[in-house]
Amino acid sequence: MSQITKDENVAENAKNAKKPFENGATDAVFKRRVVAITVGAVVLLAVLIILMCYQLIKIGVERNRVNQLKADIATLEQELENGEITLEIRRQYNYIEKRARQIGYHYVTDK
Repeated sequence: MSQITKDENVAENAKNAKKPFENGATDAVFKRRVVAITVGAVVLLAVLIILMCYQLIKIGVERNRVNQLKADIATLEQELENGEITLEIRRQYNYIEKRARQIGYHYVTDK
């Protein structure tokens, strides 16, 4: 190819590259596409923000539930410990004898 042909090709390509923006109808289509892409991006961003807020609220609720369950476990462990102490007391001979007298039992001596 000669130098003139290359220059003509470069010039033709430059003209063709500018043509879509020179035509008013094509420019309007380009603007509509830009607006559509922008609206899509904004809607996507809004959906993602809503999902994030939902997840944060759900995490907070679950943390409160975990804290409540931990408190319940601590209370039950305390009750268990108190119950074990009470059981030890009630297994002692003196307590058994005292309780038996309260409900009417007494010692019988064989004669």
